[in-house]
Amino acid sequence: MQSETKQCQNCKQDFVIESEDFQFYEKMKVPAPTFCPECRLQRRLLWINFRTLYARPVEGKTLISMYAPEKDYNIVEDKKWWGDDYDLTSYGQDYDFSKPFFEQFNSLLKRVPLPHLQRGYATFENSDYCNAASYLKNCYLVFGADNSENVYYAAGVVKVKDSVDMTFADNSELCYENLMVNQCYRCLFCQDVENSNNLIMSQDCVGCNDCVGCFGLRNKKYHIFNQPYSKEEYQQKVKELNLSSFEGLEKLRETTKSLFLLQPHKFIHGRNNKDVSGDYLYNSKNIHHGFRIHHGENKGHNDYGSLLLVPIVNQRKKHDVINQCSH
Repeated sequence: MQSETKQCQNCKQDFVIESEDFQFYEKMKVPAPTFCPECRLQRRLLWINFRTLYARPVEGKTLISMYAPEKDYNIVEDKKWWGDDYDLTSYGQDYDFSKPFFEQFNSLLKRVPLPHLQRGYATFENSDYCNAASYLKNCYLVFGADNSENVYYAAGVVKVKDSVDMTFADNSELCYENLMVNQCYRCLFCQDVENSNNLIMSQDCVGCNDCVGCFGLRNKKYHIFNQPYSKEEYQQKVKELNLSSFEGLEKLRETTKSLFLLQPHKFIHGRNNKDVSGDYLYNSKNIHHGFRIHHGENKGHNDYGSLLLVPIVNQRKKHDVINQCSH
């Protein structure tokens, strides 16, 4: 079957269903969608709240929960939910074919116990204001995280320590206000940096040490605005930049902004891919309009990080096998 353009029943915008999508629907024995990928995603994500927390009464206590206090669900403390107190099949009900599915599902949803937070409670220490995470210690407002300690205001971090304002970071320490960093130490205001130490306001650098305002460097050290210096010259230049002051940082920000716009940007962040489109794709094949995917194959409109990066109403392009047939 050839590609087909349809009009979304919700937003009335046109969207294309590719021929390989029809093959997938046939394989799964499901009809083609009548909502566009964006609207399908928005509808699915109405279920999900990872980052907004509420003070809610739960079984005689006031707990920090991802459910607003006015929601009439059967919320229990996660410690109890993870225990052996419940036989969830005991809440089962017969399906009535004369009634709408979602009406009956909502009735079931309100009766079955739900944990007040989605976390591995036994792996939390002094990290009550965190959700969708496990193995956290001394963390605050951290979401979608694992194995991290002394981290504040972060999302999508794994094995991060003593860091603040981080989004999508792995194996890093003593970092501040970074996006997409991996194996970094003392990196500040950086993006797309790997295996680097002591970088300030740099982007797309790998294997670098002691660089300020640099873009696209590989295995370099003592560089400022992509220009090399001796160690002594570098240290003196950094002092002159006065980066301990707000004025110095703002001046550096404006300079790097102009510099980075002049640099060539690779069309995609990724490695070892075949027939892919999107961004931040690694070791993947036949991925179309995908984001933040590792070792994926034969997928479309996937976005691993969308739950963490932007508000739900602005989520874009994610589907899975079950929800592909939303219509």
